[in-house]
Amino acid sequence: MSDLDRMKKTGNFSRRVAKYLKMDLPVDEEAGSSGLMSQQLHAVNPSDSTDLPSEPQEHQGEGSIHSEDPNLTDYLESSDDESFGSEEDYKSFDLLPLLVCVRKTTPSCSQLSLNVSIDGLPLHKSTTLQYWPILFNINELPRVPVMAAGIFYGLSKPENIEQYLRPLVDEINFLIEHGIIINGKKLFVKLRAIIADTPARSFVKGTVGHTGYAGCMKCVVEGQYSREGRTVVFPGVGAPKRTDKGFRENAYPKHCKMISPLLDLKDFDIINDVIVADRLHLIDLGVMKRLLIGWRDGSLGKVRWSTSQCSQISKALGNIKLPAEIHRPLRPVVYAGKWKGSEFASFLHYASIVVLKEHLPQECYQHFLLLFCAVTILSSRVYRPMWSLAGQMLERFVTQYSHVYGERYIGSNVHNLQHVYEEVARLEYQLQSIGLQAIWRLVTFGDVPLTSKLVIKLCDTSI
Repeated sequence: MSDLDRMKKTGNFSRRVAKYLKMDLPVDEEAGSSGLMSQQLHAVNPSDSTDLPSEPQEHQGEGSIHSEDPNLTDYLESSDDESFGSEEDYKSFDLLPLLVCVRKTTPSCSQLSLNVSIDGLPLHKSTTLQYWPILFNINELPRVPVMAAGIFYGLSKPENIEQYLRPLVDEINFLIEHGIIINGKKLFVKLRAIIADTPARSFVKGTVGHTGYAGCMKCVVEGQYSREGRTVVFPGVGAPKRTDKGFRENAYPKHCKMISPLLDLKDFDIINDVIVADRLHLIDLGVMKRLLIGWRDGSLGKVRWSTSQCSQISKALGNIKLPAEIHRPLRPVVYAGKWKGSEFASFLHYASIVVLKEHLPQECYQHFLLLFCAVTILSSRVYRPMWSLAGQMLERFVTQYSHVYGERYIGSNVHNLQHVYEEVARLEYQLQSIGLQAIWRLVTFGDVPLTSKLVIKLCDTSI
């Protein structure tokens, strides 16, 4: 494949790269966008010469476009887009934001650890059209923005897990095997964690959903059907842990439904590296939302708040002056069902222990303090010496939940709280999430296909 052919292959995306690098290169205007996470590291360099070595992957601060490496050429020629049909599409993108950030500097780290986030993003309220982006950031380079490795677009979630994940798996394995060189420095690459909400985790791992009897991703607890709640609950703590070896040897037939491409990832533990401690979905939009709406409406087995109480709480929320970095004020509690995840986070950290004290039974308030203290401690590395104590608080919170509210309310989110500490301690990270709001803000509508506009917008944002 010639240099020009490779540029044509990347289409609009490469035109943006060429514009950024001020390269006068002819590119086919009608070419589509394609490529995987590392292709740009091979395809672009701003100057005239130097050959790419066969391994590892290299991007020099001063270099040019090359095609001499046969292994690289074969890899790029096999990186075509996968088509999912007339109403569905899948596009894969590159590491341009990384190039922008490091083209004139050399990272001080020797390894790039990738956090990958997979989730669905509805586009309209009137249709089922949705994006399923695969986003990632780099743990060692926190200032590098969140990037898109690929985006699926269709009327529902991807039906073919192989087509959806295989390009990602192949790309990450290629990076792990070859590494990259940036400005003369060799950097190793590894996959640190996959972050997803509960349904997405089940989808990418090929396991039963969170309402299944064997739905827990971390332990072998057997769910019980609650006739009162008409759902599966997971009471108790301390069940034996699942293991990567057991998963691969099909030791959990009730848990696994299909073979996932993630099993082909190198140096990847499919139990420990697919995390459940996702702050946004587990705590903010999970447990905290369930508690607040349950107290307000009486749907947790306790007396509901009166109209007067809701007014008092809403007034108190309006009077709270939040820190300057928080731009979304707390809305009245009557709109709690419409709150964003950031609002529940702000309520938990800055408002809850003040406004709830006069409006919750003492037993519920003391129980809630366990969650408040644990999440606060695990949300900052400043409290690292106390993380183990936070883990004990979360276990106590889960254990007491059935006594305070009833066993019928112990769903998968409450159960998963007991697994948060072990993940935070193992990965040594504070509770956080890779959000989709950057993608949502990039979505515009018009004659150009949404995926094409997204590519252009991502490049514009990075540059």
